Amino acid sequence: MKVSNPLTIIAIFAGVAEAFATGALVLLPPEIQSSFVYFVMVFPSFIVITFFFVLVLKPQVLYAPSDYSDEQNFITANGIDNIVNSKVEKVLDDVSKSEPKLSASSLDVLRKSLTNSVVSVTEENFESMVLNYLQETPKNAYTTSGIGHILSISFRTVADILIRLEAKGLVEKGIEPDTGIVLWQIKHNG
Repeated sequence: MKVSNPLTIIAIFAGVAEAFATGALVLLPPEIQSSFVYFVMVFPSFIVITFFFVLVLKPQVLYAPSDYSDEQNFITANGIDNIVNSKVEKVLDDVSKSEPKLSASSLDVLRKSLTNSVVSVTEENFESMVLNYLQETPKNAYTTSGIGHILSISFRTVADILIRLEAKGLVEKGIEPDTGIVLWQIKHNG
């Protein structure tokens, strides 16, 4: 089972901590047991209070990129696009200071080019992740949503990547005869 959601990680941690604490309770000397019982009762309350504190102040950190239908929503929710835009603006300010003769239209072209290059690098990274995973498991075939779940990438992004990889002749799709489900795998030569 792959755990990609922070909420699941918190639940697993709390459950395991409580199980070990309860098991350890019987092994402690009687004079310490009463103090430890209070700790075992207070610890889950602390976790719940901390969870709700995070939920109120920064709820977006509780979701993995694959929990969004589109990674762009993840990027926006976490303010990554603002960081990229501020870095692009800083570069453009530096360029305009060193080259004061550049026109506003030239700076706009440069701005679009820098932003598109960041998006392109991200897409290429996702594409290489999908391709590498399929190459590591050449005998297996996967659904689009299965690949997305395994790699924590949204369904839509994986579907676009698989279509591009198929056009390049790197992957092939097949249809499961009994269910009609589309399966993808690395293209076998020969």
